[in-house]
Amino acid sequence: MSKNRKLDMDSLTSMIKKTVRNDDDRKKALEEFEEEFYGKKKNSKQKLLKPEKRLRKSNLSAENDTFSVFLSRKDLTSTEKLMLIFISHASTDKEGMSISVRALASSLGINKNTALDTLISLELKGIIEKKSTPRGTMVKLLVSVGIP
Repeated sequence: MSKNRKLDMDSLTSMIKKTVRNDDDRKKALEEFEEEFYGKKKNSKQKLLKPEKRLRKSNLSAENDTFSVFLSRKDLTSTEKLMLIFISHASTDKEGMSISVRALASSLGINKNTALDTLISLELKGIIEKKSTPRGTMVKLLVSVGIP
């Protein structure tokens, strides 16, 4: 920040006191403060984009698809989403799939510790159920991912 833009508290309060005489001038005071602090604004108005018209039923049903809802979840990281997609493709039974953590990590291209941490976090979130067996970790999806 340059020296001419550096403002101390006294100059800020005096500038606000000069511009704010009554309650109606607050917007004007805010604009003047932004001009003083950030510089002059360009008075270019942006055109608002019109929303797309959806003519096909597939576009409407895509938003309601469980896969798009699944991918839009904010509580899942990208690694967790990737792992769930892999598990849903690999498991054909309702029983789930049996895979070692090392094989799961190598097939996803991630570290073994990351794969184990991701499995634990998915189990804590209630999305999968895992059980350690001699043949590997038994992973069962509790939530329908619904991949198209």
